[in-house]
Amino acid sequence: MDSHIADEKLKQLHVEDSTVTANDRKAADFDIDAVAEKKLLRKIDLRLVPILWFLYMLAFLDRTNIGNARIQGMTEDLHMTGDDYNIALFSFFITYILFEVPSNIIIK
Repeated sequence: MDSHIADEKLKQLHVEDSTVTANDRKAADFDIDAVAEKKLLRKIDLRLVPILWFLYMLAFLDRTNIGNARIQGMTEDLHMTGDDYNIALFSFFITYILFEVPSNIIIK
């Protein structure tokens, strides 16, 4: 029984004193070709950048058009009084701010 415990302790010492980490083994398992990586990144950029640009422009138009709509008479057309316009802006920007961070996390 004592020899079994001694063997277990030696195995634990061997593993604890090991200098090779899991990250070192992962890096050594495969090699990425620099040309292939550059080609893949370019392909991803060509597909994602136009879509993201379009979505950014829509978000920009959303934020700027609310001010233009008020100037053009939105408050009169919708029969808004007092703080109705401010409440509408508040509800829009609160949801915009709340969903901005999670959407950026998803994009990453």
